[in-house]
Amino acid sequence: LTRSETFIIQSETRVDSVWSVNPHTGEGRWVLGTPYNVPVEAKRQSENQPTLYGNAALGYDIGGFSARLSVFYQGQYVQQYSPDGVNDIRVDPFTKLDLALRYQISSMLSVFFNVNNITNTMETTSRANTVMGWNIVRAAELYGTTADAGLRITL
Repeated sequence: LTRSETFIIQSETRVDSVWSVNPHTGEGRWVLGTPYNVPVEAKRQSENQPTLYGNAALGYDIGGFSARLSVFYQGQYVQQYSPDGVNDIRVDPFTKLDLALRYQISSMLSVFFNVNNITNTMETTSRANTVMGWNIVRAAELYGTTADAGLRITL
């Protein structure tokens, strides 16, 4: 499990303004001052670093039979920050389940059956506007559930 952050130092240009009233006419107008830069420091999650990821497996063995159920989780992370925070590209969190079964028939022969992505999880990428607080799906990848079976001969 890892966690990392990035500090980004940049500057913003600001301009002070003053409401000025003409004493002769009584009309007012905004008078812009001289632009000046203000240093700004932003603390962000590092790009391409999931907030949390991990894999856990639960297994059961009895006689020649073996079963494993594994779960993989990957937390959300930012793939690319936009300068103004209105178009960040995020990879959304997902969880996948896999199952592996094996039966040892003899010392030289075994059969196996595996199912990957049992829950048919879709992996998505989103466009996020952190200023306005919305998120829309930008791309989705669906690899589907796959299975394979076989016979293993050990010589």
